[in-house]
Amino acid sequence: MAGDSDLTGAPGAGPADGPGHRPAADVIELRLTGEQIGLLRREGEVRPVAAGEVLFREGDRGYDFLVILAGRVAIVDHQAGTERELATGGPGEFVAELNLLTGERLFTTAVVTEPGEVLAVPVARLSAVVSQDQGLGQWIIRTMFARRQWLMQMRTGLRIVGSRSSPQTRRLLEFATRNRLPHVWLDTDTDPAAGAVLARHHTPASQTPVVVMRGGELLHQPSNAELARAAGIGTGPVAGMTYDVAIIGAGPAGLAAAVYGASEGLSTALVDALAVGGQIGTTSRIENYLGFPVGVSGDEFAQRAYIQVLRFGASVVLPATATGLSGDAAARVIHLDTGDNLTARSVIIATGVTYRTIDAAGLDRFGGCGTFYSPLEVDDEIHPGDPVVIAGGGNSAGQAAVWLADRGGQDAPSA
Repeated sequence: MAGDSDLTGAPGAGPADGPGHRPAADVIELRLTGEQIGLLRREGEVRPVAAGEVLFREGDRGYDFLVILAGRVAIVDHQAGTERELATGGPGEFVAELNLLTGERLFTTAVVTEPGEVLAVPVARLSAVVSQDQGLGQWIIRTMFARRQWLMQMRTGLRIVGSRSSPQTRRLLEFATRNRLPHVWLDTDTDPAAGAVLARHHTPASQTPVVVMRGGELLHQPSNAELARAAGIGTGPVAGMTYDVAIIGAGPAGLAAAVYGASEGLSTALVDALAVGGQIGTTSRIENYLGFPVGVSGDEFAQRAYIQVLRFGASVVLPATATGLSGDAAARVIHLDTGDNLTARSVIIATGVTYRTIDAAGLDRFGGCGTFYSPLEVDDEIHPGDPVVIAGGGNSAGQAAVWLADRGGQDAPSA
């Protein structure tokens, strides 16, 4: 069984884990205590489950927070018609991943393998429990983060099938990576599995890139917005609504503004063209941000902030680019490239910065296909021994050199 583990953590150490997989001891392994389960019982419902019963299915768009009281539950996924068991859990463990809080479509299926009982707590009621026991809430979120990383390591999630030389393929890969969607890239130029997936879906290579969603839905050459809607991330502005505040840009400044606004009861909309987190989401490590004494990865920072924004009820309008502003002091109208208009009484512009590019004719043709502005974007591109040239000599170049060297690239920084 590939990467089998308890539901409390990441896959156990051993040959099945493969490179980069963390042993279970590296993540939270504690089961819920009797007191914690007692708190959850006040907000949930106990129900019997039979062997073979499906608690939720990959591709679904929502589920309850589930605590196993008796029996066992297996987490599985399906690839090319083959079921793969990823993990199992028993009494005291909870069955939930980060998508419970973000609203993304599910990447896995939960099946009862031994009959028993589960405690089902609706997502809307889970916050009531968390507010009573802060330690429980922190532990649940940390475990959910660990499970998201585990899903990525286990190569589950949606499938992006396309050529490495296709700008459209690179665009989809960037969108999935920046939005922290578990995904696997099947390169039609080099990976035989890509041809098998296309044949299974009766799709010629000329129609790539395609995205195979969990649940079997096939997206032909989707836009970022189409992929976002299919994956269950982001939304459009509520028609006819006038928000108290609209924030353009979902980097650290925009996220902070959204948290402060929404936490004060203001109807808040946060707009971004690509992903929550902005440039900080591409940073391998942040050492100088208040509140993180041992540092934090940009990816984790962005995801934590995203959950905080959603918890306070802000609307995340994604992906959408603000193209114009009209109206008056009573109501500002933000025009989006999606064709929608967003009306707000106040507007905060937090669009941040853009990468400075090299003034070389034709360089733009290789964006995402050999030329990158963040090392995180080349995770599937660089192999041990590959030559890499870093243009620049500042702290970002130093971080990129360290990040790439850890992955076996032959760095050649250039000032």
